Parts: sequence; structure tokens; C-alpha cells
Amino acid sequence: MSYRCLIDANIVLRHILQDHEDDSLKADAFFEQLENGGVEGEILEPVVLEIVFTLERSYKMPRAQIQALLKRIFANSGVVFAGEEEFEEVFALYVREPSLSLVDCYIAVIAIASGISNVASFDKKIARVPGVNRFDPPARL
Repeated sequence: MSYRCLIDANIVLRHILQDHEDDSLKADAFFEQLENGGVEGEILEPVVLEIVFTLERSYKMPRAQIQALLKRIFANSGVVFAGEEEFEEVFALYVREPSLSLVDCYIAVIAIASGISNVASFDKKIARVPGVNRFDPPARL
């Protein structure tokens, strides 16, 4: 029986980290089902943000390693990630610009791709990204 589901961050994290004996085994079996066509699972963008935040902050994992691990997850034939194309650019920027958060990288990539290069932000670092025009919002309109 084949079915579709949404995949939570904790499933991906247990599969990547192998840090919980029972849950990691279940996550591994689930990803094997995804690969073999028994299940189609979608990973939403906020879930990717949570995975990255957890790996970077809690596990002190290098950005390039996070990028490689998530590419492997997205390569699973049963995994659907609608934002995969955008996130390739987001992760490339994330690895190149260690001072920017993943969310800042996402904003920058979307701003450039959409032609809305103006970004209202108090974070001056985002202006380092070519094509992004950061500005402080006015105190009054």
C-alpha cells in the first residue's frame, strides 16, 4: 500500500544523526520505504529551516556538511521538496556567507530571483549579497 505524508524534522534528524537507538532505526526504515516507493513524503520549507537550525546550533555541524546531508535526503526518490531548486542557491549562499543565517540567505535568493531586490532589514550583513538592496524602513511614512 502506497501513501503520501508530510515529514517532520525529527524523522530527518534521527535518520541523519543516528542518536536514538529505536527512533533512528524507525527513521532509517521509513527512508528505505520512501526510496522503494512504498511512501511518498513531502518536506516543507519550515521543516528544512528547523533541521538546519538544529544541526548548526545544537550539534555544531559545519554548513557544508549540512548542505551535503540534505542533498542526500532530497535525492531520495520518495522525498518531495517543492523548494529544492531555490534551496540549491540558498545553501550555496549559506555555505559562502557564514555570517548570514539560512533565513537571510533564503530572503536574498528570493529577492534576486523575483526581481524584488529591495529588502527591508536592520541586518546590514544581508547587503553583502550582490543584487540585494538592503534598507532601513523609515521611522514614519
